[in-house]
Formats: sequence, C-alpha cells, structure tokens
Amino acid sequence: MYPRKRRSAYRPLLKKFVISCEGGVTEKEYFERVRALAWDKANLDILTDRHKSSPVQVLERLKNYSKSLQSGDEMWCVVEKDNW
Repeated sequence: MYPRKRRSAYRPLLKKFVISCEGGVTEKEYFERVRALAWDKANLDILTDRHKSSPVQVLERLKNYSKSLQSGDEMWCVVEKDNW
C-alpha cells in the first residue's frame, strides 16, 4: 500500500445564520429540522426564550448575541403576526 496523500489544511468557513424566535418550542423544533438538512452548508444558531417573546425582546436577544458575529454572518428575527 502506498501512503495516502495528505489533505490540504484549508477548510472553508461556513456562513453563520442566527435566528431569534418568539416561541420556545415549535419554532425551535422547526429550525432544528432545517439545521439537520443544511448542517454541511451553514452554521445555524437558534435563540429562543419561552417567557420573553415580545418582538422587542426577540430583537434585544439578537442584538445581545450580535456582538460575537463576524462580517458576512446573518441575523434573523422570527415573530408570528397574529400574537403581536
């Protein structure tokens, strides 16, 4: 057997998507399924808090998290229209 050629040390960074949701159960479950489908194409972080679900609180949670993001990362807020 010949020795295998070593792979390159370069590994492309995955784009990070951060989603802040109002619900603590249904929305998180939905986006966990999305994460399972796209795990090799994107890095997905899901922010939820069952007791802080107003649009202002969802946005504030995202703003607090945004301090750790890099250029090119995306942030999304998900809020149901019927409750607010």
